[in-house]
Amino acid sequence: DGVPGQQQATFAARGQEMIFAGWMRLAQGGDETGEKKSEGGEDASSLLPLLRVGDLHTPQDGRVLELETKPLGRFSEAGLVKKLEAEGIGRPATYAAIIGTLTGKGYVETVNRFFVPSTLGEAIVNGLRNRFDFMEVHYTRDMEDELDAIAAGKADYQQVVAHYDQALDGQLAQFAQVELPRFAGAGTEDSATYPCPD
Repeated sequence: DGVPGQQQATFAARGQEMIFAGWMRLAQGGDETGEKKSEGGEDASSLLPLLRVGDLHTPQDGRVLELETKPLGRFSEAGLVKKLEAEGIGRPATYAAIIGTLTGKGYVETVNRFFVPSTLGEAIVNGLRNRFDFMEVHYTRDMEDELDAIAAGKADYQQVVAHYDQALDGQLAQFAQVELPRFAGAGTEDSATYPCPD
């Protein structure tokens, strides 16, 4: 994969080797080992030559590949519930409340049945990400598991709550010292006003 306009380039090579012939032993064109032959009589499983540091090789051909990355798809309500289930977040009784919070507080907007983060939602995530453990997927999943353990009588309620309370207090104290960037439109006459939820 060469980079135009630069002196150095990185190249990738791929090879393949048949480990087990399987059904190909019976297929037409295979020899007694099951190896298929190319038109020139060479093995179709192109092995890579042994390369050593400092070897000089002349490329036989080249091509430019234009690759585009695509952003992750948006979640629909059903898709979000499926993702929450896969990650172990929430329970069937809480999925409606989770989605209700996202939409009711204006964190997301629904466009063509898909959730799109609002300016408020993006500002909150950007402000809290990497500062609080509860922003991580595993945090919510682990807490859900511990709450289930409490309900089953396998964990002590006070110990579990004290653990999370102490961790949150410490992170809140650190967060109080952080000066957060203002999101676009904040402080202007035409900026949207977001009332503090109860």
